[in-house]
Amino acid sequence: MVIAIIGLLIALLLPAVQAAREASRRMSCSNKMHQYGIAFHNHADVHKGMLPIGAAYGGLNTTSKGLVGRLTWIHLTWPYLELTTLAASYNYSLGFPDVQNRDAVRATQAIYYCPSANLQNNNKMFTGDPNTARARGCYVACVGHGTRSRSSNHTGAPYQQILHPSDGSRWRGSMFTFFVEMSLSDVKDGLSNTMALSEAQLADKGEDMVWRGDFQNEGGFPVFSTYVHTPNSSVEDRLYPQYGFNSSTVCSMTANAPCWSHPYGAHDDCQAARSKHTGGVNVCMGDGSVTFINNNIPWKEWGILGSAWSQGKSPVPTAYQ
Repeated sequence: MVIAIIGLLIALLLPAVQAAREASRRMSCSNKMHQYGIAFHNHADVHKGMLPIGAAYGGLNTTSKGLVGRLTWIHLTWPYLELTTLAASYNYSLGFPDVQNRDAVRATQAIYYCPSANLQNNNKMFTGDPNTARARGCYVACVGHGTRSRSSNHTGAPYQQILHPSDGSRWRGSMFTFFVEMSLSDVKDGLSNTMALSEAQLADKGEDMVWRGDFQNEGGFPVFSTYVHTPNSSVEDRLYPQYGFNSSTVCSMTANAPCWSHPYGAHDDCQAARSKHTGGVNVCMGDGSVTFINNNIPWKEWGILGSAWSQGKSPVPTAYQ
């Protein structure tokens, strides 16, 4: 009888213990994201108000750091995340796949990973191609309603052709984008009202040829989009295969992360903010503050948070925090 009572008490206490552990993990994740937010501002302080470029594709790209090769925002924030050794060893003009940069991109760092993430089977690393093995990460920059590519039959507004409010250049209206650096002054809605960073899920195994968590690869997914998704959306992430990736493996349809893959150009290419937290995702705002946004936020409100230029719309209602 006594044993039965003890067993019952343990069964009652277990959910509370698990909830407390998850709350601690979520707080640790939030603290890491806050460090990224500070790093973005430190980058801006050094580079005349410019944020890191979201992603720079093949060839040389002009940035505030000078000419850079293939990279993503994470490489440009290393010096401001106390990862100065990585930054010093990295040749920015050659890009992440170059043999000279292999040691730097293969180095897993604690700040890359949310403690609630499904960390197993060496999935902190992408090892599907041993020549370009690289560390994955749980954090992705916000491109708002932008997507990595557009389908040829897309009928919606060509968001990447919205004109920048200051100089008329092409702008996607978010804090980060492809090819183009944004500045803090571009965030017309206010830094505290605009998302900079959120979470994404990792692939299940290191050898999985999938984009999930491939945040050092500008052709992978270092970003999340509010284009058709809310947090942990039931709408599929739309990921296209490339360079040895194929539609049967690129998606990694893990729990709470549906996926749809077709050849390049068959659909708009985007992924949602996703996490292993119960009920929502951590989000780092442009001012470096971090808040938890629950999954039932209306798409319109979520889209406003993702835009740096939504004509002064209000931030997310507290009911969804």
